[in-house]
Amino acid sequence: MAVGWVRERMRADPSVEGALFSGSTVGLPGDAVLPASSDVDVLLVRGSPGPKVGKFVHRGVLLEVSTVTWGQVGGPEDVLGSWVFAPMFRTDAVIADPSGRLAAVRRRVAAGYADPVWVRRRCVGVRRRVEDGLRVLDVGGSLADQVLAWVFPTSLVAVWPAVVDAVVGRVVAG
Repeated sequence: MAVGWVRERMRADPSVEGALFSGSTVGLPGDAVLPASSDVDVLLVRGSPGPKVGKFVHRGVLLEVSTVTWGQVGGPEDVLGSWVFAPMFRTDAVIADPSGRLAAVRRRVAAGYADPVWVRRRCVGVRRRVEDGLRVLDVGGSLADQVLAWVFPTSLVAVWPAVVDAVVGRVVAG
């Protein structure tokens, strides 16, 4: 359903230059059955920023569609060092790629994904995001606002094992 929606979207909006699956469905076996409450994350790649799409039901499937620019994705080395983008490119999650640009990034990322240099860089990125998030807490805000502002950055610590999973049997800290 997601692939069909992307094809329709690209026909209607030529500024969408590529698309790939992201999120929890990346890396699932092809025959995996998603719970009805689960969404399918799709990332549209554009030359310039575009409108936010968000969550919606398409033919019975809950899609969550986000957009990024080629500049945000970057080149293969940028992706290899990104704890956000690298998992999307380590397997074949590409939905649409008329230019072949996503496939080129994917080939390089798939080949280097488990390299300890890139794993360390991704770990450093997670740590930096946690530290930056905690650094900007507003101590003057309400207790509820402070707790919510604390929850997101600290929850990223749970992402660390997934980032490190590329190096089997070895924990790599940044």
